[in-house]
Amino acid sequence: MNSTMNDVKCPNLVEWLDWVILMCKKGDSPYVPSTTELKSYCKNKAYNKCPHSIKFDRALTVKNLNRVADNCEAIHG
Repeated sequence: MNSTMNDVKCPNLVEWLDWVILMCKKGDSPYVPSTTELKSYCKNKAYNKCPHSIKFDRALTVKNLNRVADNCEAIHG
């Protein structure tokens, strides 16, 4: 059986009641994608290009880099 575009969705998309309630679970707080985001990213193979996801990943990277820098400073004084 071939997968269609409708079979692919973002693993962070949470759906209740078949599209009545949609939420992105990626991040520190719930995010409700717009209809455009749902069509452009959440409900197809382009979910890895989602601006919300990219923004969260970048913020997490900066946070981790700051933690590493703080640890290095503490170790090396």
